[in-house]
Amino acid sequence: MPIVVFLLLGCATQRLEKEQAEWLRAFGSQAPPGTIALNDSLYYDRTEITNLSWLEYEYWVMITFGTESPEHVAVLPDTSGWDRFPVYGEPYRSSYLRHPAYRDYPVVGVSWEQVIAYSKWRSDRVMEYGLFRAGIIPFLKHQTAKDYFCIERFYATDSLKAFHHLSYPSYDLPELSEWRLAVAVSDSLAKTNLRRCRQRRWHDNPGGAKDDHFIISSRENSAGQVDPIAKAKALYCERGLIWQIRGNVAELCEDSTLVLGGGWIDPLDSILLDQPFPNRAPNVATGFRNVCQWRKWDGAR
Repeated sequence: MPIVVFLLLGCATQRLEKEQAEWLRAFGSQAPPGTIALNDSLYYDRTEITNLSWLEYEYWVMITFGTESPEHVAVLPDTSGWDRFPVYGEPYRSSYLRHPAYRDYPVVGVSWEQVIAYSKWRSDRVMEYGLFRAGIIPFLKHQTAKDYFCIERFYATDSLKAFHHLSYPSYDLPELSEWRLAVAVSDSLAKTNLRRCRQRRWHDNPGGAKDDHFIISSRENSAGQVDPIAKAKALYCERGLIWQIRGNVAELCEDSTLVLGGGWIDPLDSILLDQPFPNRAPNVATGFRNVCQWRKWDGAR
């Protein structure tokens, strides 16, 4: 029996070492989590950032820094914007962010500054996971404000110098030109991409732009609906397409004065122009998604 256990442990160790070696070889060359490739260096989120993703971020900050900490208070979205829409109002203010029924819906009520902080945090967590899978760093379950993993600390750690050549994932907000590239290449609602989605009929959506199953969530077709915002994920479209990049919720971008794509409170004609809108976030019709690039460390990010 001891010999059998020894052999099994040896095989498991070899598999783990092989997996770690494969992760290390692929580090910095694959699409980061949640994204698809638009070209050789630019990756774009397939969906808007959801309530669930934001709550994971909030929970991490709360556990790391404390419930009453300024860091935790700073990540809380503004839910009072729902009060401007009496048809939805208080139920959405109290439940849209946290109720399990809305976990796959885009997070709203976040400011540009909050989103920049989230993007930095996301970069750290993806880098941490990649380094752990590659066997470079151990998994640290209980992190604190003094020892949590971040990209700056990794590249400043002398004992890890052998791996400082590795690139890091830099999640950011998209530039206008990058957003337009995503619309041109992978917009799941563009008529040219309809053949890549399974047919779906829109019996409950009077108005809007539609061609059998072509529709953009806008002011015209959100009024009177049970939920003014649609889910971020589109399970009936191919993986190579980007969902809800126009309509649904407007999206923050690299320019803090603008939002892209328009949202459910905007008229359809304006959304179809593919022009930026003035940024009035935080509000309940504005969310965001990230772009990502692998970058070489040059002392700062």
